[in-house]
Amino acid sequence: MNTHNQSSRRIQQTQESISQEFADVTRAIQREEKRRKKREEWKRSIEQSNSYQTIKSVKTLMDDYYLDPLLGLIPVVGDILPQIFNFSFFYVSTFKIKSYALTVTILRNILIDILVGIIPYLGIILDVFHKSYQKNFNLIVGFVNDDKNIIREVNQKAFSTTIWIAIIGVAIYYLTVFLWSIVIGVYHWVINLF
Repeated sequence: MNTHNQSSRRIQQTQESISQEFADVTRAIQREEKRRKKREEWKRSIEQSNSYQTIKSVKTLMDDYYLDPLLGLIPVVGDILPQIFNFSFFYVSTFKIKSYALTVTILRNILIDILVGIIPYLGIILDVFHKSYQKNFNLIVGFVNDDKNIIREVNQKAFSTTIWIAIIGVAIYYLTVFLWSIVIGVYHWVINLF
């Protein structure tokens, strides 16, 4: 009889254990479903936002239709105007997605675009191939779609990207100073001719 009671208790404990594990699994599934729904709502709200629609349009105009290099043909305006369009990518990464790593990566791409764009003549040609708007759009889409590869790569490179931002910023500064000194030199040369 004792053996029968022990066997019944073991069966009851096993059933309770299985019931507890089933309840734990059910709660985990419910939490995951709630997280997935919240993620889908977040994704939908970003994709339907005006700022997201703006970056889609900017990417298409600037890189697919080559408006960026065409604007580069206009001195000064061609260097400034495209950067205004870049602000929309910065805005989405900073205020919609709220990722530091993504924001610094987009900022690095913007600074590279500025650096390439201020190189006289060669910058126009390089702008055709650089396509920073396409790169930034793909990064944002990767974050919105929860692309693990893009997110992991961007997050792993956040620190080095921050350093590159400083280096590119210094390069832009010195290139601008150099080009400005050439413009001033040419201006003085022309004035001295008369």
